[in-house]
Amino acid sequence: MHWLFGTAVSEHELRSITPQLDRGLSDPPRLVYAGRLSEEKGVLLLVEMMALLKQRGVQPLPSLTVLGDGPLMGEMQRLRERYGCGDCIELPGYVDRTGLTERFLRADMSVQPSYTESMCKAWVDAMAHGLPVIATDVGSAQVTIGAGGERGWIAPVGDAAALTDVVERALRADVDWPALRRRCRSYAESRTLERWGAAIADRCSASWGCRLVEAHGVTWAARLQRRFSLPPWSQRGTAHAAELWGRS
Repeated sequence: MHWLFGTAVSEHELRSITPQLDRGLSDPPRLVYAGRLSEEKGVLLLVEMMALLKQRGVQPLPSLTVLGDGPLMGEMQRLRERYGCGDCIELPGYVDRTGLTERFLRADMSVQPSYTESMCKAWVDAMAHGLPVIATDVGSAQVTIGAGGERGWIAPVGDAAALTDVVERALRADVDWPALRRRCRSYAESRTLERWGAAIADRCSASWGCRLVEAHGVTWAARLQRRFSLPPWSQRGTAHAAELWGRS
């Protein structure tokens, strides 16, 4: 069995994002979360994390912007007020892709405290903007984020105090932020839909003993989509294309 992690970031999307990779850590630092505000995403831990950073007297106190909406929005608002974090937690709700990019480009790190994930798109989205990721140890986090600050840091699942420890250490560490941002962007560039499709093509050609070609500037994927009336480029479409091609 050969594992190929899926993705949902295209080369076209990457070209539209121009992060300032040479910048250092903002003062105060800016943290960001992007995703659904639901229990499995661990978003209530974010409010507890900010309350603990404030309680510990971390200076400068980072700000947190939570991008997204969902069933826990009301609870997050209540907890923010209960913990006195109205001055450091912003809850703007849902934003479109343009708004997401604007917020990511101003942020320093992405914090994603999920209880469960596989290959989280939010991790790759953040890295595409040059943001290191602090994520919980779920799914492919160890592979995607790496170890020792390679592209971010890993925290235990469901533990607000431990998550806070990781964030505080990252903020205090002697980090070469431009180098870290470049590693993150490079990883996102290596995990595009096009690269993923090419990896599938290479694996299929090796398994089936065939050769993939490009004719008249049209890639194998585009020709497969037209031949089999597949939906627009997507993870499902690519996998379906490989399956149909294997039977054709």
